[in-house]
Amino acid sequence: IYMDEADPDVYFVEQYTSSTDKNGKEIYEGDILDTPGGRCLCVWNGDGWTYQFKVHRTDWFDIIKEFHENTEVIGNIHENPELLGGEE
Repeated sequence: IYMDEADPDVYFVEQYTSSTDKNGKEIYEGDILDTPGGRCLCVWNGDGWTYQFKVHRTDWFDIIKEFHENTEVIGNIHENPELLGGEE
């Protein structure tokens, strides 16, 4: 499929972070990661990659975090929002 033919309600274009998780899986914008600090969402903030950790059910804060060897991609925000306590 070509980008100009892609339905934006079905396909999401995600930027690659140039990083991989502990299993060698590429990490993309919108991925949900299981880290030593808990689950977080990978987002681009305009200056660099930010990892948003959920502190309380409705409160989020941003942390710039280096990857640890035990960080793992467990899903993404589009297909698995429930992994962050979002809607299914």
